[in-house]
Amino acid sequence: MQRSWNLYDEGKIYKLDSNGQPIYGNYNNVSNTSTLYRDPVAYMDLEGNVRPFSDYWTTTDSDLRRRLNMLRTSTDFSYYFLKTSYNPFFMANIRVTKELGKLASLSFYANNFTNSTPIIKNNARPDAPGTRVNTPIYFGAELKLTF
Repeated sequence: MQRSWNLYDEGKIYKLDSNGQPIYGNYNNVSNTSTLYRDPVAYMDLEGNVRPFSDYWTTTDSDLRRRLNMLRTSTDFSYYFLKTSYNPFFMANIRVTKELGKLASLSFYANNFTNSTPIIKNNARPDAPGTRVNTPIYFGAELKLTF
């Protein structure tokens, strides 16, 4: 999932200083105002050889550098590196069954009988619109025949 790529790459995320050199650091759960980058580990050249991506920093070939630049992941959205969390929510369901002898049973059910449909917001993005969770209230009856 794109919003959590930093959680698996701690220490591989960096930003660039004024000279264009990478400054690696732990940007997890930190609000950030500059562009952050994540490089792949390796790439395959035109001859089919797997080469380390560190060639990006050492090459003088501008065409190779341009093509390798397209493989870099970058973002300037600081919420990509903030912890994603949601407030808890609940839904209550009830089911009542009456046995009618050995042949049948009658059940009544009500799902989300409290009609709880809160709007949940991601704490990492407080200005983003929320999402309504839980299904609307619905109820019904069920007749089960046993032979």
